[in-house]
Order: sequence, then structure tokens, then C-alpha cells
Amino acid sequence: MNLAIKKLFLIGAALISVSAYAQKNDAILNTEQVRQAIARGAIVWDVRDEKSFLEGHIPGAINIGEAGSVLRDPNKEDYIATEKIQKIFNDAGLSVNRDIVVYGARGNPYAYFGLYTVQYFGGKQAQIYHDGFDG
Repeated sequence: MNLAIKKLFLIGAALISVSAYAQKNDAILNTEQVRQAIARGAIVWDVRDEKSFLEGHIPGAINIGEAGSVLRDPNKEDYIATEKIQKIFNDAGLSVNRDIVVYGARGNPYAYFGLYTVQYFGGKQAQIYHDGFDG
């Protein structure tokens, strides 16, 4: 198997694992649960690219650009330096210590990547809106 196929396989396996973990732990929210989270003051993170975000988003959502592109080194498929991620999060107002709802377009794998990223950096209150902007 060449390196590119191995990377795609690993990314796919990670996304499937995160998806299974999210479903098992009730991390997937429906529209009413998202409304309740917003009313509680949750941060809403739109992981789509900036153009899509500017064309329309959930009111009050934050955006750092397409999460999979912004937070990953394109040459290694690993996260960029932790300090850079912390700066990006801080500049956007994204605190992993707060209640966070992550979304993209319906079923967007980068929403699950965003959920995993929040958890990877210590967030314990992240959930995902699978229906995303389409919902």
C-alpha cells in the first residue's frame, strides 16, 4: 500500500472511530438540542470554509476556515504546531473548556474532525450537530 492510501485509510478509520464514539456517548445533537445549547451559551463552531460560512451560518457561530485544512499540515497530515492551534482557537474565541457545538454541512467529516480536535486538546463538553447548516 503506498503512503497516500495509508494516510487516507488512517483518516477514514479515525473518522469512523470518532463517529462511533460520538454516537455511543450521545454527542450528536438534534436541532432542538442545538437551540438549547445556544441558549445556555455554548460556542458554536462552523468548520466549513470561509466562503461557505460567509454565505450563511448559524447565528453567533465562529469560523476559522475549513478545519481540516487550517489545523493540519498538508505535507504530513498531522496537526500543525500546538502553539499555532492555540492561537487560532484563541483568536476565534474557541475555548475547549466551554460547551461547544461543532457543525459543518450535513454529514461533513470535518465536523467530526473538529469534535475530535476539541477532545484531543482537553475539551470535555463538545458535541456535534450532524445535520449541520443543512438542518
